[in-house]
Amino acid sequence: MLQIGVVGVNHKTAPLHVREIFQKNCTKCLLNQARFPVVVLSTCNRTEVYFCLNEISLTQMTQYIVEPALMPFIYSYQEEACFIHLCQVSLGLDSALIGETEIQGQVRKAYELAAQAHRLSHHLHYAFQKGLKISKELRSSSNLYHQTFSVETLLLQQIKDTLCNWFNAKILFIGASEINIKILNYFRMKSVGELAITNRNNDKIKSLESSCDLVLWQDVKTWVNYDVVIVATKALSPVILLSDIQYSYHTQLLIDLSVPRNIDPQLGAMMGIELLDMDSITEIASHCHMVKKEEKEALGQKVRLNALKHAQIFMQKTERAALFCG
Repeated sequence: MLQIGVVGVNHKTAPLHVREIFQKNCTKCLLNQARFPVVVLSTCNRTEVYFCLNEISLTQMTQYIVEPALMPFIYSYQEEACFIHLCQVSLGLDSALIGETEIQGQVRKAYELAAQAHRLSHHLHYAFQKGLKISKELRSSSNLYHQTFSVETLLLQQIKDTLCNWFNAKILFIGASEINIKILNYFRMKSVGELAITNRNNDKIKSLESSCDLVLWQDVKTWVNYDVVIVATKALSPVILLSDIQYSYHTQLLIDLSVPRNIDPQLGAMMGIELLDMDSITEIASHCHMVKKEEKEALGQKVRLNALKHAQIFMQKTERAALFCG
């Protein structure tokens, strides 16, 4: 039996401020600890901690990383149920935008980083390798993934709906995260406005010099001069503050793709500023992207059957190995 477990929160179980607290708790509790290897999957809409049940129990892990006040928002799975959940997450069936493609890369990256940093159990290696394989195979065979919206198309539509002169908009990206680079490249392909980017480490954005303006990090407060600001960094506190601006001279759209939030929420109350955080983006996505219930359920059943098949194969291999060693 696959001895794996997961404890987490996502956009369906917890509001943004709860997800922020849980993400910070995980960073505080799990960073640099070596007692039990974990895979931490942290995205805009979820933070999940995967671990081996042979090293720590589900109850012990929950008590270790979850404050009592957060318990109503937490979900957890173990053994085959955990493996099925991992496959559904990798496939994008558990995402705010059903079928979005970023999550598969995020799962792979989380696994690879954990494998480099820790000696993961063969249970975790098997679960992530097979989970990614299952999601890749089902993505290629399902029509669902030819119909989905992406974050970049959704945000472009929000810009068009908010700004009259969106095609000439000045757009600043704060942070050289994967999602920001993807959105920037999409906007460039669509010839949207004047693009600029800033990042704490200037070396990470030098390669973009031919496609957009580079802004020094010490000049980040010039965000007040832009029509659209899209923020996605790993900062644990806001990088755009209410104190940066007295009042807005023009309509501005601020988009915060970070968890914890990187834009001071108080800015959303200022005249002339529209602020979108991950909760509001998720709500917009739920209205503009309706997947047929039957299609999602059918794909979910395929995930379950594939996961159970591979879990059975793992158990058989483990039993044969035990007999051989005996």
